[in-house]
Amino acid sequence: MQQQYPKNKKFYVTVTTLLAVVIASSTLAIQPTAITAQAQAADIPTTTTTNQPQKATLDGINISFEPKVDPASGLTTMDMKVTDEKTGSPLTHVDWVVRVTTPDGKEAFKSSTLHSHVGNMQFSYAFDKPGKNTVSVQVASLGPKMMGMDVPPMALTRIFKSGDPMMGWPTDPTNFFGVRNADFIVNAVGSTIQETASSSTTTDNSQVSNVRVLDGSEKGTKVKLELLTTPQKIIAGQPATLILNVAQADNGTSITHPDALMAVGKGQFTLIDSAQAGSPMMPMHGSFHGHTGQMALTTIFPTPGEYTIDTTVNSLPVSNYIFGNVKTSFNVEVSDA
Repeated sequence: MQQQYPKNKKFYVTVTTLLAVVIASSTLAIQPTAITAQAQAADIPTTTTTNQPQKATLDGINISFEPKVDPASGLTTMDMKVTDEKTGSPLTHVDWVVRVTTPDGKEAFKSSTLHSHVGNMQFSYAFDKPGKNTVSVQVASLGPKMMGMDVPPMALTRIFKSGDPMMGWPTDPTNFFGVRNADFIVNAVGSTIQETASSSTTTDNSQVSNVRVLDGSEKGTKVKLELLTTPQKIIAGQPATLILNVAQADNGTSITHPDALMAVGKGQFTLIDSAQAGSPMMPMHGSFHGHTGQMALTTIFPTPGEYTIDTTVNSLPVSNYIFGNVKTSFNVEVSDA
């Protein structure tokens, strides 16, 4: 994994003890009814060792997609960008949903809302199934209203001409393009998991907790992070959802518009990894995003054992509670049956 996290206070989440969580509204699907344009990336060679840059042009919006596969680990880094077709400039403040479908048509990964501040979205994923996997991407602009609430002018989708992500927005023109969908192809080699002696561990029940109360980097702030899973018992090879709730520690109020970088892995194996932040203020290469304080991802854990979820969460200037950033790690146990 790319980032280092404090290990002196590791908390474990025993999945079998968690309460069931209803997440029908928190994990976003790619909705066919929301499609304003649809595109399939151009045909590319289908050998498992070949991946080419791909681009979809959809009614004035370009979505580019470039996968880079590490043949040793099977980890694929996907670089995606959304730009204005006419000017070629990036589009700021765009929401994304990403879904991975295996060669046999099964859904292997689905994000809730992701967010790019300056048009870049990057993350890495270990495709378990070799061959032609489909990555479905949805991008959506942010207009003046969202969920009945006013969107601050600095958070609207704009054509990024100024080059200044913090102060340039007053001169950057808005671009409320709606929703676009595109499918891209990753020719994967399949992932390789290196089992280690630590893959099987005995959990000290006195340390079991799915809640972390952390000091924010802004003086005097405290944040509560809660990791939940559904189903309660995660089984290798079957879909499972990780849910991260972000709230003020003193009163439990959900913190709006946090960004989160997450890395999920076991031993030397990495299943999912967000991009490096690129800025202490906000992730500049894309992140998970919780408009109402909740983020989620659905994935398939390929083998049983203990997986670690390294997490960095930060507030934004438009959040209702400015805490800076916090880092922590959670662990989940994955069963074989």
